[in-house]
Amino acid sequence: MSIRLIWSTMLLLAVALPALAAEADKPADTSGTVSSESPNPPAPTRNDKGGKSDAKADAKSAAKAAPKVPKRDVEKFPAPLEFISSNITKLEKSGYFHVERVEFGRNEDFDDEAFVWTIKVERPLTCRMAMDLLNQCRDVRFYDTIRGNRFELLAALMYYSSRLSDRAVSNEMLGRDEVLQLWVTLSLEDRRMLKSQGADLAEFGRMEKRPPRK
Repeated sequence: MSIRLIWSTMLLLAVALPALAAEADKPADTSGTVSSESPNPPAPTRNDKGGKSDAKADAKSAAKAAPKVPKRDVEKFPAPLEFISSNITKLEKSGYFHVERVEFGRNEDFDDEAFVWTIKVERPLTCRMAMDLLNQCRDVRFYDTIRGNRFELLAALMYYSSRLSDRAVSNEMLGRDEVLQLWVTLSLEDRRMLKSQGADLAEFGRMEKRPPRK
């Protein structure tokens, strides 16, 4: 082999080797391959069970945040038993009566002091029917409630205007906007006892077979 051929071969190698080294240093082209892992995995989704739990929690939070409906004045006894709540407004469920006010004073039939509710007729009805509706609230029970338990302290009667029974004899009607009185009479001794025993609830209901305690 001639010396000129050897020098030509060496010159070609000297030029080609740096170019081959540069190609080897380049990063591999992955555009044509599919990766088993996605570079941007999808955000985790909430399953149905978790969604229901969150919805219940939101509902409970909303219920706690909702303001409580304040009791109407007629749902509490007036002084001297202003610490006792009652369910007297159950009379309104029939749609025939509306409880207007309550006070401690004289009732229209007797001169005794009593807790007196004034009710207004919302829809015309017979006096006999009115008596039947009012009789559903004649039995009054006073309780002391402690941690959800009720302890009965006293039983009494609710009375209503005698003119109602007088008119029922002739089957008269009560017109809209007529007013009636209902009352509960408690002695001074009973009132003191209820206060000392921590009474906080009075329930009006239908008369039971056993007579209320005097």
